[in-house]
Amino acid sequence: MSSTPLRASPPSPFSAAESFSPTEPTLCVVQLRHQPPGVIHQVVLDPAKMKGDLIRLGEWPGDEANGWQHMGNVTVLVVLGRAEKVSATEIKVTPL
Repeated sequence: MSSTPLRASPPSPFSAAESFSPTEPTLCVVQLRHQPPGVIHQVVLDPAKMKGDLIRLGEWPGDEANGWQHMGNVTVLVVLGRAEKVSATEIKVTPL
């Protein structure tokens, strides 16, 4: 399984720029570099929660990780689809 940092330099063949559009929230499975291998989280990567090289996780219903993360420490393992808030406790995911 290949993994891709949220911001890769230089871009890999399956870069986050290809899998995560900065114009729409996207539901992903990620691994955070500071955690042991095998610890993964389902989160929404939301461009509205990006500030410079940081991204805020945990702002969407069902997010399994929270807090500010440096984008270089977030590895996207799987892109599940576009996310849309339905209510304060529910999201709708449209597969890509």
